[in-house]
Amino acid sequence: MGFPDLRFSDRFRNVPLAVCALVLLVDVALQLRVPAALVPASSAFLPVSLLFVGAGAYRFGVAGGIGSAIASAALLSLVSPHPDLAMVCMQTIAGAAIGQSRTASILRDRQFRALTDNATELMMIVDRSGSATYVSASWKTVLGRDPSVLLGRGYHTVLDARGAGLITNALDRSLAGAIGSNRFELDADDASGTSHVLDVIATNALGDPAVRGIILNARDISDRRWAEAQLAKHASHDALTGLPNRAILHERLEEAVAHATRQTMRVALLMIDLDRFKDVNDAYGHACGDALLCEVSNRLRHQVRDSDFAARLGGDEFAVILSGGDIDEATVVAERLVAALGRPYAVRGQTVAIGASVGIALGESDSTAESLLRQADVAMYSAKRRRSGIAIFNRSQDDHALDRLTMATAFPAAIANDELVLHFQPQIHVATGAVRGVEALVRWQHPERGLLYPDLFLPLAEEIGMMDRLTEWVLRAAIPQLKRWNREGILLRVAVNLSAQDLRDGRLAESIPRLIKVYGIDPNQLCIELTETVVTTEAERAAESLRELSRLGIRISIDDFGTGYSSLSHLKQFPVDELKIDKQFVIGMATDPDDAAIVSSTIDLAHRLGVDVVVEGVENNGAYAAIAHLGAEFAQGFGISHPLTAKAFEAWLKEYELSSDQASA
Repeated sequence: MGFPDLRFSDRFRNVPLAVCALVLLVDVALQLRVPAALVPASSAFLPVSLLFVGAGAYRFGVAGGIGSAIASAALLSLVSPHPDLAMVCMQTIAGAAIGQSRTASILRDRQFRALTDNATELMMIVDRSGSATYVSASWKTVLGRDPSVLLGRGYHTVLDARGAGLITNALDRSLAGAIGSNRFELDADDASGTSHVLDVIATNALGDPAVRGIILNARDISDRRWAEAQLAKHASHDALTGLPNRAILHERLEEAVAHATRQTMRVALLMIDLDRFKDVNDAYGHACGDALLCEVSNRLRHQVRDSDFAARLGGDEFAVILSGGDIDEATVVAERLVAALGRPYAVRGQTVAIGASVGIALGESDSTAESLLRQADVAMYSAKRRRSGIAIFNRSQDDHALDRLTMATAFPAAIANDELVLHFQPQIHVATGAVRGVEALVRWQHPERGLLYPDLFLPLAEEIGMMDRLTEWVLRAAIPQLKRWNREGILLRVAVNLSAQDLRDGRLAESIPRLIKVYGIDPNQLCIELTETVVTTEAERAAESLRELSRLGIRISIDDFGTGYSSLSHLKQFPVDELKIDKQFVIGMATDPDDAAIVSSTIDLAHRLGVDVVVEGVENNGAYAAIAHLGAEFAQGFGISHPLTAKAFEAWLKEYELSSDQASA
């Protein structure tokens, strides 16, 4: 039979003790099925003190198991006039209580094993000798290790030397009397040989008779450590190329400078910028550009030594630290890089060719990481500007760099404040001598430095991405001026130069027709000039834009022809109306037979294609006579007139036409 459950006494905690005594008698009698006649008969003999002790136990609860059985049996002995029956009941109840206690213990053990066997944490108990006395089933699920095989074996069999040493230290401390727990991380291989990072807590339970060992609880934190490593890598490395980033380069450069100072050595920094990378991005898209940057990074890795340090600074800029090198060694490495990075690339089905400009800065006794970065950057821009591939920093470049920075900062305000002005250089018809038009040339009327020519600020405008705004300003100044001349009876054609950025700007085909319509000029009075290099590098986009402008009636001219890398066959792709032969060939015609041959053949081939020729650089009567003999249509140069302001040009035109009339008379 079962024994009375006296573990629900919370209901009676606030009930008077006398009432509890009465409830106790009835409850015990009912649960133990004591004959009702015995209760009143025996209750008269119940000591009041024992009754109230039992009531108190009932009221405040007896915590199950044996305690409940003893309480029940004691009460039964009081209400029964038969001591033997009471003893039997007491033994039966006590036996049931002990059985329930054992059952609860078994259940608790099963619950513990279920928890440990299905947990993701690893558990092991090792004895004083280091042998495993308990291994949880989770070793199988997490590390693929059979717990039965691990039992009785030392932890050295599953851990590397470092991990085993950490466990040994924990065991030694425990044997020496240290109490509590300590925590550490170690590496453990799974059954396939894959390494895992474990977060281990070792607890000293040598003094616990039920354990007598060190309890090792471990969690597999490999994924967390991998994620942390990835975050650290992203913070220090370029996500696209995998190269170290600018922050890490700066740290390494500081270390290299400090080391070089201590060892009386020199450190060299190479700053690398890709040439024409933007053209690849614009022509083939950013995906192709990203793939190209990865290929550049691979070539960079193969060209530097293990002792050198390569990094990507961002965009298309890279850097290399050469430790212990001199200027000759740095130059050799730079030449090797220029050659390697200049070879064609096969990227996403496209063959692309780019170049590289390298600036070299050599550390001095007073150098810092910041000064070397700035100096290498200055040298790199010098190489880019001179198209020399490589440039070595010298102190004089500092002043030039500061000057360029000042101008680059001031240029946007120059457009906003209307500091730009247009000058116009006349073009005349060679056969008749009549003025057929002008080329609009921009100047910067700097408030402090005076009149600045395009070679000083056009490269800056392109670098800072302001060519589109500059071209828009030129068009908005040239077309209204053309309208004013039309009203005054001066019928001319105005030529305006466009850049590669202008061709990439989709707004160009909209803004030019709009301005022509607003000012009501004949589209044929506007001529668009593009350099041969621009047309070649932007071939596909140039052809589309130029055809659209040509359909409007605008003339198309290829400027500086002969200085690029194309041939006259390119003209078949574009709606070209005229070629402008570069002045460098014209100036050398009188003394260099090759220059004369180039001018002659270009004029001849252009005529065969139905294209007019404008010859630049006509500076004297001999050059004028030579191009007239070769059949060139138009001439332009200092021998005719320097570029002039609009008012000065009008005065020059009147004087020129007057002198022409007098000569013909």
